[in-house]
Amino acid sequence: MRYLFLILVVIVLSQKTQISAQANELQSSALAAPCQSCHGVSGRNSGEMPTIDSFDFLTLRQLLLNFKNGELTGTIMGRIMKGFSDEQINSLAKYFSQKQN
Repeated sequence: MRYLFLILVVIVLSQKTQISAQANELQSSALAAPCQSCHGVSGRNSGEMPTIDSFDFLTLRQLLLNFKNGELTGTIMGRIMKGFSDEQINSLAKYFSQKQN
């Protein structure tokens, strides 16, 4: 009976982990929605805007933080990034860096 209980606990925990991962993906996708109008759905744009799916996590995170902190200027990105917390910027960088082609 104890083994059955342990198996049940493992199953429940694995389901919770899967649901949590799906929720994180949905949240990141929602955060990325404003980016899509200029940078494309997956961060790959065929127009004049830079493609952002080619950056690794650390590089993209630093670029976004630099826009937020005013270290990179000359675009609307500084104003947009000021609306995101550092945690949200981490989520965006992770989301787009995982879209790399």
